[in-house]
Amino acid sequence: MRAKIIKWTNLFLRFRIFWFAKILSNVRLKKGNFHIVSPTLFLCYEGGQIGIWEGVHLGYYPSPYFFSGYNHFQVWGVGRYDTRSYIY
Repeated sequence: MRAKIIKWTNLFLRFRIFWFAKILSNVRLKKGNFHIVSPTLFLCYEGGQIGIWEGVHLGYYPSPYFFSGYNHFQVWGVGRYDTRSYIY
């Protein structure tokens, strides 16, 4: 029984990740060496860009809102959000 619950939970989470990243987002990220763990919404307006570098994990499992929340990246204007400046 526990295995079925875990299976359905993983399936639901994968669907949410797909829904946010592919359907709701208006940016298509290039394939890279990053991992989306929780649903993430990517929005760019007026020519903005989002760059995600290697080794980045978007989401963390035991966080309080892991199953009900989501990550949100939004860039306006000619700005650029680049994750490499936050990797130490």
